[in-house]
Amino acid sequence: MKKPGVTVMKMRKIAIGILLFLALLRADAYGDILRVFFLNAGEGDAIYIETPDRQRILIDAGNLITGYRVTMSLKSRGVNTIDALIITHPHPDHMGGVFYVVQEFDVKSHYDNGQSLSVRCDGDLYRWYADLFRRESYKALSAGDVLHFGKVIINILSPERLGSNWNENSLVIKIIYGKISFLLMGDATRVIENILLNKSSSMNGLKSDVLKVGHHGAGDATSEKF
Repeated sequence: MKKPGVTVMKMRKIAIGILLFLALLRADAYGDILRVFFLNAGEGDAIYIETPDRQRILIDAGNLITGYRVTMSLKSRGVNTIDALIITHPHPDHMGGVFYVVQEFDVKSHYDNGQSLSVRCDGDLYRWYADLFRRESYKALSAGDVLHFGKVIINILSPERLGSNWNENSLVIKIIYGKISFLLMGDATRVIENILLNKSSSMNGLKSDVLKVGHHGAGDATSEKF
C-alpha cells in the first residue's frame, strides 16, 4: 500500500507541471501577432491594439454613453493597464469615453492633437476633459511624431498645424508592424486627404492593408481619388 504523503507529493508535482505547461502554451500562443480590434462604440470611434510585446493601446474611447461599453470590452480581455491612450481630437464621440477609461484602468500615457479647448463652450465637458486627461503623462501630437511600441510603429501623418475645423485637426495615424499596416483617418475630411496625397512620398506613403475611413464614412471624406 502506497503512503498517502507520497501520492500527495506526486499529485502536486503533476499539478505544477500542468500549470507550467499551460503558462508556456499561453505565452507561445500569443506569438508575434499584432491584434487590432475595432470596437462597437455606437456613434463614435474606439480602436484597441495589443502589440506582440503585450503593450496595450487605445485610440479614441467612444462617446459619453458607449464609453462604458468600451471599458467592458477591455475588461473582458483581462485588461488592467493601458500603455497609451490616444484621442484623435476632442469631439465627444471620440473623447467621451475617456471619463470611463481613466477611472477603470491604469493609463500610462495620454495623447491628443493639442486642440485648444477655450474656443468652444459646451458646459463643463471640455474643462473636465482637460483636467482629467491633460496631466503629467500628457503630450500633444502632430504630423511627423513617431511612437514606438516594440516593433510596432505609430506614425502621425496629420495635422501639421491646427486650424478652426476640428475634424480637419484630427490625428491621422499610420500603424506599421513588419509588412502589415493600418491607416486610421479619425475624422479627417477630403481636404486632409488631398494634402496627404500630395505629400505621401515624404511620409512613407499612404498605401495600407487596412483603412479606417474618415469621419465615420460621411460624405465629406473618403474621396474616390483617395
